[in-house]
Amino acid sequence: MIEGPRRAQRYVAADLIFTEIFITVLLTWDLISTLTLALAVAGHEDPTVIVALNDLRLVREKPWPKAFIANRDTRGQDM
Repeated sequence: MIEGPRRAQRYVAADLIFTEIFITVLLTWDLISTLTLALAVAGHEDPTVIVALNDLRLVREKPWPKAFIANRDTRGQDM
């Protein structure tokens, strides 16, 4: 049962690290050379989309352990 929250915590940590690296690269690129506004906006939105798609893995039923799914399925049969 604890595997789900631990997985979520790992995903969030990975998302934050990825986003920080991406924004740092954009900031460095802007300070070193000229970064157009269109590239800056597109570059800022890319991590948002990637993080959202990455976190969609958390809402799938597949990552849950088989024991949890089996226990949930048999709960209704006890009545």
